[in-house]
Amino acid sequence: MNPPDGNAQGPIPEPGGDGSETLGKPANADMDPRPALHPNATVTAPLMMVSPMNESPTGHELAGALQDIGRALSEMLTLQKEQLEISRRAEQRVFEQQQSQQAEWQKWLDEYRHLRGRCKGVEETMRAALVNMITEMVDHIQDNADAIRESEFAQRELTEKYGSTVYQLWNLSGILKRLSAVDQNNGSKTPNR
Repeated sequence: MNPPDGNAQGPIPEPGGDGSETLGKPANADMDPRPALHPNATVTAPLMMVSPMNESPTGHELAGALQDIGRALSEMLTLQKEQLEISRRAEQRVFEQQQSQQAEWQKWLDEYRHLRGRCKGVEETMRAALVNMITEMVDHIQDNADAIRESEFAQRELTEKYGSTVYQLWNLSGILKRLSAVDQNNGSKTPNR
């Protein structure tokens, strides 16, 4: 088969034989700018003419390309700065909310001084009660899995027996955990009154 440019070149020999071929390419294939084709391959796509590698773009073309790259980088940098500022503001809002909540819990403990030093033990008791109730609920679900999957009555019974109790214990445990954390922070500081 003759290449499209009209230069005659024989078929590409198979590897092996006399050692002058490597992977189906002739020994001088590196000098041929065209890609090597497998002997059974056919080219069905139109061939594009590409300018030779030794032609370089003009200074004007390079300057235009560099300006485009510069603009794109500048836009990216601006967007990243905006995203960073948005992230900083969001982080500041979260920090302020945490500080506000901390101050609220502190105020609560200050108003009810008789609770100071007692929250940690109560929190542990509440957590143990919560764990026991959740364990009981899990056991019940495992023992009655088929009925709970298929029966509305079993589902209602489960939610009536455990739903509100587990939910309320969870909330109470969370409140005591926050009070305990504030109380522990107070314990590490010397009283100022």
